[in-house]
Amino acid sequence: MLRKVSMERIRDEFVKIMTAEKPSIGLELLRKSEILRYILPELMICYGVSQNKYHKYDVYYHILYTVDAAPADNLAVRLAALFHDISKPFSKSVSPPSDEKESTFYNHEIISSIVAKKVMKRMKFSNELIHKVEKLVKNHMFYYTEEWTDSAVRRFIRKVGLDLLDDLYLLRRADRIGNGTKSGESRHLEMLKKHIEKILEEDNAFSVKDLKINGKDVMRIKNIPPSPKVGEILNYLLEVVLDNPEKNTPEILESLVSEYPD
Repeated sequence: MLRKVSMERIRDEFVKIMTAEKPSIGLELLRKSEILRYILPELMICYGVSQNKYHKYDVYYHILYTVDAAPADNLAVRLAALFHDISKPFSKSVSPPSDEKESTFYNHEIISSIVAKKVMKRMKFSNELIHKVEKLVKNHMFYYTEEWTDSAVRRFIRKVGLDLLDDLYLLRRADRIGNGTKSGESRHLEMLKKHIEKILEEDNAFSVKDLKINGKDVMRIKNIPPSPKVGEILNYLLEVVLDNPEKNTPEILESLVSEYPD
């Protein structure tokens, strides 16, 4: 009978669970009643899949506790928490074969982002929310160290997007709590926040829209019509500016455009 219910209705009821104070209660009831198998089999597969020595819980319970730790009023972060490790059963590698505590899950964030997009499309979520969740999941495995240069931080900001930085912080915090072996705030995350604040105060460019010249300027200087070449040149200029913010002036950028090979 559940298969006769529209996916939109199932999605709406699922969202109610995901925005409850403690979603793990509803998700567990779905699993125990076997309903989860019909709604979200990808999560069902995570049950009983052990992790390495750095985790207290198996993949399934780690996901549930991470969801609980995410803010209830932020559906994007709650959904990102749900999907962030959902591909671990498929990306698990045990080396040596007999030692589960040394398991690795290479590129699970990339595969999990693909799974998130697939499931959310199936459940008829909006394209805007799908894109946001997919990007959060794909970028949740960053590891900041004091060796990161200003250029590396600017590239990180560009990769994640300014609009998603706060949500990514929330996801990482929830992931840390759901781990079960860590406590307190992450020192490295706090260091990254301060580094990013410093970069933002310096009025840097993080996208081609922030460059001091635009596509029309490129077409005028190179005497070319609208084409992929224009975007190629703008992206080249952005790469230059990410490494050297001081070069983001009309004069320098126009000179770089003139020198760019035809």
